[in-house]
Amino acid sequence: MSGPTASSAGSDAVEDDSTGSLLAARRLAGMLERLRLLLALQLVVAARAVELARPRPLGRGTAAAYAVVSDLVAALDEDRPLGADVERVAGEALTSGRLLASVRETVASII
Repeated sequence: MSGPTASSAGSDAVEDDSTGSLLAARRLAGMLERLRLLLALQLVVAARAVELARPRPLGRGTAAAYAVVSDLVAALDEDRPLGADVERVAGEALTSGRLLASVRETVASII
């Protein structure tokens, strides 16, 4: 990103020529990345919860989301770090749009 990174103030710091939008955009990009990872973590944990609880039939959209996540993450048979799984879901399910496309396709006939 290009643009002014420092502001200059005029009379009594009332008139400046920098909006701070560059800094705001950089901060927003960082927040969105952390949100993407948080959502991926939630999806991994939710998929494991479905496997443990074995609820009656899942809803169509939930089942589609579960299928995408389960395809990307191996069953949790023993303790292991989940970082690689979270990164995989973040990239291959969320960033790629695969999860959204799968859920939309599944529920399109309902809506």
